[in-house]
Amino acid sequence: MIGLFAKLAWRWELLAQWMNRPIVHGVWKGELRSDFGSIDGNCLVVPIFFVIRQTYLTLSIQSLTERQEGESRLEAILRSSKTDVTRLCYVFELRKVFSGAHSLTSGAGELKLAGDQLSLTGTYWTNTPTHGDIHLELVDRDCEGVVSYQDAQKRLREI
Repeated sequence: MIGLFAKLAWRWELLAQWMNRPIVHGVWKGELRSDFGSIDGNCLVVPIFFVIRQTYLTLSIQSLTERQEGESRLEAILRSSKTDVTRLCYVFELRKVFSGAHSLTSGAGELKLAGDQLSLTGTYWTNTPTHGDIHLELVDRDCEGVVSYQDAQKRLREI
């Protein structure tokens, strides 16, 4: 019973609200705006998916673009009792594979959860050094089988 609750039951909206636990589990689609390679202040805009897997006790974040994948190493949901603002904070690693070479980039991000829990907006920083903004909208609460950018696009078409 405890295992079932920790994995699934707490995600029922009324129960999660009663427990004061925000739900971020699901597939999120949006844009990443980066200062990487920016010329004359024009940001690089990249379509991105976040796959957030959440149980009562655990949280993990995958970021998926056409060219690279990222994975959280440390993550937390922080809620201010003074302002009732909920933030998803995370430390991540990006893996880039090109021409047989491998590269790792580390970074951190902070996303503010909208009151309706259907969008996330915030900022990220990397050690390359680049930074930018991310805006995401919830696509689906079911993220089973979504492990690549192509999987996320396929899920989007199915909905």
